[in-house]
Amino acid sequence: MRRPTLLIPLLATLACGPSAAQRAQPTLAPLAEADSAAGPVVACMDAVLAGSPLIERIRTSPRNDLPRSRGAELRNPPSPRSKGLGFTINPARGTPRELVVGYAWPGRWQGTGGMQPPIDQQVSDTEGEMMTDIATTLLRDIRAQCAPTANGEPACTRVNQGRTGRCVIGL
Repeated sequence: MRRPTLLIPLLATLACGPSAAQRAQPTLAPLAEADSAAGPVVACMDAVLAGSPLIERIRTSPRNDLPRSRGAELRNPPSPRSKGLGFTINPARGTPRELVVGYAWPGRWQGTGGMQPPIDQQVSDTEGEMMTDIATTLLRDIRAQCAPTANGEPACTRVNQGRTGRCVIGL
């Protein structure tokens, strides 16, 4: 009678490896120990975004040099061309000073390829203003829950020749 020598290591690997529940952990990476000044703020921001009815999914930056950056996909975006927001706590290291939200401003430069008609400027401006309202609402929620002693209101501007919106609030 032959003994299954390959079967035993395979079963041991499966039994000792991570379970399906462990592999399905959230994709939010913890901050490095060297950046403990922002750890609670970033963790709070992650919790606020994860609990927001406006946000479908959150993702971290694939770049290791941006540990305080998050991308957020909207549940019901005002435009199929602008589906998400980017959140960054500045500066990249040390004590957090401001929270910045960036988003694409819908316009005629988006989706002009193929058989699609040109985008009406009034429609794209309305969609951009809706993105600004969403960003402002999320900034206020994060400030209220993560930095309640911070003063001021979000300041929003259009940058990159009007192709991008950016809202900033101090922490």
